[in-house]
Amino acid sequence: MTDIKQTRRLQLVGGSTYTVSIPKTWIDELGLKKNSNVTLIKNRNDSITLFQEEQSKKNKATALIGKSDSKESIRRKIIAMYLSGYKTIEIKTKGIEISITHKSTIRDLVRTTLMGTEIIESSSEKMK
Repeated sequence: MTDIKQTRRLQLVGGSTYTVSIPKTWIDELGLKKNSNVTLIKNRNDSITLFQEEQSKKNKATALIGKSDSKESIRRKIIAMYLSGYKTIEIKTKGIEISITHKSTIRDLVRTTLMGTEIIESSSEKMK
């Protein structure tokens, strides 16, 4: 991907909606086209994440987490995979045990945010 960060100006359209343009190079690299659907998420840290909608469900995704990952970072990784349509999301560590705090964050996310999901496997180094 070309640029990682760009500053854009919000534009008011019709009195109740704001728009922001996205660089064409980013759209091309992501394979999006005119009239493609995207999903926007307002994160707890007041950032906004944009996801492209997938037409078909994917089977499995793996999120690698480390002990230095914040709760918000873990939430974002899992939500991104959920919104991308993966049927199974596996959370693995980078050679360490998943901390109690991280397990609690994941359980809370599944219970309160991710509709229709459940934890089907949990061990010291991974959750599914």
